[in-house]
Amino acid sequence: MVSYIENNWGNEMNFRWIGVVCILFFSALATAQMPQQGQSQFRLLDYKDGLPNPVVQSIAQDKSGYLWIGTKDGLARFDGNVFKVFRHIPGDVQSMPSNFVQSVHVDAQDKIWLGIEGYGLYRFNRENGSFTAIALLKDEKTAPVDIWAISSDKQGSLWLGTFGQGLFRIKPDDSVQHFMPDTSQPGLPDENVLSLALDKQDVLWIATSSGIVKWKNEKFSVFDNNQLSSKVVINLMPDINSGMWLGTNKGLDFVDRQGRIEKPIWRDQLTDQRIMAVLADNNTTRIFVARNGLNKVSHGVVEQLRVNDKFLTAFKDQSGGFWFGSEQGLLRQPVD
Repeated sequence: MVSYIENNWGNEMNFRWIGVVCILFFSALATAQMPQQGQSQFRLLDYKDGLPNPVVQSIAQDKSGYLWIGTKDGLARFDGNVFKVFRHIPGDVQSMPSNFVQSVHVDAQDKIWLGIEGYGLYRFNRENGSFTAIALLKDEKTAPVDIWAISSDKQGSLWLGTFGQGLFRIKPDDSVQHFMPDTSQPGLPDENVLSLALDKQDVLWIATSSGIVKWKNEKFSVFDNNQLSSKVVINLMPDINSGMWLGTNKGLDFVDRQGRIEKPIWRDQLTDQRIMAVLADNNTTRIFVARNGLNKVSHGVVEQLRVNDKFLTAFKDQSGGFWFGSEQGLLRQPVD
């Protein structure tokens, strides 16, 4: 996913999956840099703390409070003090098939789902620490599904956004629906689903490399993509109050509760136009996690933080603490 962002954000799309080997693995560690504004409030967790790899792709939390962290070289469970690491074990068919964990999701039943690069969907089994492959296509062994986004709704369905193979839905009865673009009726704009998010009405938003569509009342609902800064929407980010933030390849957009699309006047002051996540500090303050740097925005005033760090994701835990997935490790900002 990182190489896709780096190579296609800011350019018209050339839709080929070219791997994720272009990650800047040897980026300078934040702890080795000169102190930056706001740095003292953060703690960086990396190799020396037990994190399997500094490149953090995805973060989720289960009902017991454990954080589950998908990295470039393994899955980590963090209890607040110690990391427990899961990796592929040669010859062990119940271990992970590979170590590159692209996406992690914990559903309402507390099941842990993983999108493993090059191998498709897996479910983690707490009872014995094993991993189970979930087949989505009949010929998946020869053409594994490349999962970029995972979400689940209140009805118990699991939704999977893939690169090149559209959208999947695993229903509560374990039946699988597969959606691909269909020009004869409202549906996916294209087969590259980059992000999924549910709004406060439990409507599923689906972002693709050619625009957005919604899933509501068991059918697709058309979205006015012509009003977006770009139809290439990399990240969907629900706001804590209402509306949806859209991270496009040409800047940040916001869709309010009436469906109006706004372009914040302060967005050009952010450290990078590529927005990976947004977290709410309170009702009026948001933390916009850019590909390069963090941005604290309150009443239209932007405060730039950690401008030299590269970020991929972010998460707000059950206690209200912030976690930032970067290429330097897992950055923690505790509750004040």
